[in-house]
This record gives sequence, C-alpha cells and structure tokens, in this order.
Amino acid sequence: MASFIHTCRYPQSVNEGYIQYQFYDSLQGLCSYLRGVVSTSAVLTAAGVGKSDASALSAAVVSLVLLITL
Repeated sequence: MASFIHTCRYPQSVNEGYIQYQFYDSLQGLCSYLRGVVSTSAVLTAAGVGKSDASALSAAVVSLVLLITL
C-alpha cells in the first residue's frame, strides 16, 4: 500500500507535508465518489426509476453499467 501512495525515492523527493496532502486528497476523492452515488440515486428515484427503497449501491451499479455500455 505504501508504494501505491508514495512517489519515487520517498521521503527525500517530497515536501514534509506530502503524506498529509495525500491523505486529504484521497479523502476528498472518496467523498466526491460518494456524493456522486447519492446524487445519482436521488435523480433516478425522482425520475421514477426503480423503487424508492432501493439502495444507493444499486444506483452506483446502474451508473457504472451505463458508463461501461455508452
């Protein structure tokens, strides 16, 4: 996992605040993804697609299938 996050020759090649930056950047990416899942679920429910008690996970799967097939 560390090699996935760190740059080449870490820690000599980066500023001291890199790990903190990477943490918040990853957190922002996760929050952005979750916001998209919730938004897609709300739009699909409002459009009458599926049942209103369907989960946000099912909306994410529908969105993923649409992205793959288009």
